[in-house]
Amino acid sequence: MAFRLLTIIAILTTATVANAQIYTWKDASGRTHYSDQPPVGAEAKTLHGGSKTLNTPTTSDTPAASGSAPSANGSAPAANASGPATWQDKERDFKKRQKEKADADAKAKKEADDKAAKDQRCSQMRNDLAAAERGGRFTRAGANGEKTYLDESQVSAEATRLRNQISQECN
Repeated sequence: MAFRLLTIIAILTTATVANAQIYTWKDASGRTHYSDQPPVGAEAKTLHGGSKTLNTPTTSDTPAASGSAPSANGSAPAANASGPATWQDKERDFKKRQKEKADADAKAKKEADDKAAKDQRCSQMRNDLAAAERGGRFTRAGANGEKTYLDESQVSAEATRLRNQISQECN
């Protein structure tokens, strides 16, 4: 039962699409357009549904837009004022947009990584300052890797240095 219903729906839908009207017209710049709805304020010809008209490309039929003839100075055809006319132009623009997006993503990632490193450095300096202000023993690695204990004046100087560095780097 369900199979019959689906078959009937498919047949009715196909018949509706096959009877659709297709309109064609040329705009002010000479480009030929195809649509299933007539244009507003322009004279359009009605084409009847058929494989020949349905497969017709919607780009302009002029040589400059199709890329078949070079321009007067012998260079490659220029893109039309309304956008790229050939698939090569569209492909080049697409690749350019992809590269710009990749560059922007890489820049954003680098900025995020730099910010994370700065936040970690500031957090470490704040922890060191808190330890220096709490008092107690404060050590530093010596030249040979052994612990060197700082006296009160060295701890005070280290705390002052950390405060200055935090105020300059960590906003």
